[in-house]
Amino acid sequence: MQKPVWSALDHKIWRARSGWPRFKRVMVAFSGGIDSVALLSVFHRLAQASPFHLFAAHIHHGAGKQEAWRDEARDHCAKLCLQWKIPLLHSVPQSQELKSEEALRDFRYHELWRLKKEHQCDFILTAHHEDDLLETRFLRMMRGTGPLGLGALREYDGGLWRPFLEVSKKEIHHYVVENQLNFIEDPSNKSVDPMRNWLREELFPIMEGRQPGVLQNIARSFQLLVEFLDSEADNIELIEYGEKGVGFERDLYLSLSNQDQRMILVKALLRMGLRNYSHGQVLEIQKRLDNSQNEHSFSLGLALWSVDARQIYVCKVDKQ
Repeated sequence: MQKPVWSALDHKIWRARSGWPRFKRVMVAFSGGIDSVALLSVFHRLAQASPFHLFAAHIHHGAGKQEAWRDEARDHCAKLCLQWKIPLLHSVPQSQELKSEEALRDFRYHELWRLKKEHQCDFILTAHHEDDLLETRFLRMMRGTGPLGLGALREYDGGLWRPFLEVSKKEIHHYVVENQLNFIEDPSNKSVDPMRNWLREELFPIMEGRQPGVLQNIARSFQLLVEFLDSEADNIELIEYGEKGVGFERDLYLSLSNQDQRMILVKALLRMGLRNYSHGQVLEIQKRLDNSQNEHSFSLGLALWSVDARQIYVCKVDKQ
């Protein structure tokens, strides 16, 4: 079969390979939507020029009023993977309806991590793009999560890899049209996170209409701020324990300034996907960690903090 001619987006991602970590097996989170179809297509083409194994993983969210559409999306993904000869990994659909966006996301990532481990993949690839990043940073700023909240959606985050963070939605749309790729649109996209949709559909177009290029300038300013904060927060490297927990050295943490301690705490919370924290909660965690006991533990929100003579460890606890 003749290899497809590469598009501009294929070349853009390929040129970034000098900064890639080493990997042998990667798994694309594949919903069948426009973003994940573009991501899978790009890495399908790259896999023909580089020695790595590519998998797709489709997570069926199970029962509910959208079950028929979810079945259609699963079948669409299976058809594309068969056409491209990409192994498609499945999860077992939930028998009980997942009603909230948070519950859907938690189930989706739980299954992705399970499949990653089961099939010994080095990374889970998600199709978050430049526009997603700007929206998320705006939302974090509006909700007052502090400057480190701007560090959302990093390209590499443990076993997660987001190769499209410097790719715009416009580039993705152009790529899909140019290559005549079929995708399926989630009917719930317009109803998920009303504030995000308000930014996307109303505020951002108004801002761009008044001053063309302003969103790109804001995105760049956010990125420069994140890079500056990283230089302060990287005094301690978080030790990866898996998708639910991280740890760091206690002596190094205690040697930091109050500001840098808070940066490390926020970094740990974000690494575990705990985003809805407040500044007051971070201060309370910092206060409780300032304890001379060799061993102690405490819970706050959805996090359990455990301290011994050498390390501080935090893990995400499930809701009761």
